[in-house]
Amino acid sequence: MVFGTPSRLIFGNDVGLASNLRTSGSLRRSRRSPATAASPELSQLHEQGFVVLPAEVPGDAVARIQERYLELIEDPACTATPGTDVPEASRYLVDPLGRLPGLADLLTPHVRDLISTYCDGGFKVLSVRAWRNHALDASWAGRDVYGNLWHNDEGALTGLRFFVPLGDSGPGGLQMHDIAATRRVMRTGFFRRQLICGPARRLAEDPTTITTFTGGLGSACLWNPQLTLHRAGTPAPGTHRDMIQFWIAPARQALSDDWASQMPPDTAVCGDQVLQQVT
Repeated sequence: MVFGTPSRLIFGNDVGLASNLRTSGSLRRSRRSPATAASPELSQLHEQGFVVLPAEVPGDAVARIQERYLELIEDPACTATPGTDVPEASRYLVDPLGRLPGLADLLTPHVRDLISTYCDGGFKVLSVRAWRNHALDASWAGRDVYGNLWHNDEGALTGLRFFVPLGDSGPGGLQMHDIAATRRVMRTGFFRRQLICGPARRLAEDPTTITTFTGGLGSACLWNPQLTLHRAGTPAPGTHRDMIQFWIAPARQALSDDWASQMPPDTAVCGDQVLQQVT
């Protein structure tokens, strides 16, 4: 039996017909470019939907950011909690670019080159976020607290996330299915985060097709949340996951060298509330 909307059936993702039709051309051009063929990292990003960069950022640079982050992340005066009924589950640092010197430099020239090629031209940074996810109480099982249920994100097919951990992700690391596995799940009974039926339920929990990003300081992961089914891993009891996220979108122009100083306030994180959760 076949399940799902046309987007799931035709394209094997939950992005929607309009986005697939509007942005699939850019993805094809990027995949076929000589730069992609010459780059094992870009080839993997296109084939699987993610690539782990094990030593992308100098460890000492990340350690300095981590030191300052640890001083601030539990301070209510400069952090925000999700706009859900489980505020103790995660905490965001307000204005991380302003409070964490050197944060923008985590987007290294190498990563910027990878993103430019993948986005088929220019790109922009929509937001930079720094957050801490805590372990989930058993009473929260089955609830989407901080993106911990399987899902795709909406947006252009060439949109990306760049994750840089501020510590060992361990059991709380990002979990992803590659593009092929995502398509199988989407076409066999995936309706939404809280409703996965039939064969899709078994396929979504197949450990042989789940990749967990567990890198430590200095590592990074560049991935496509539109094409990979993913969820936030749940930290073990008594532990937490600290992460930096760069939210990337395609653009007509190249990213300027002073992009960080031109970033508008992140309207999804304001005061003592996170209005929008992005995993």
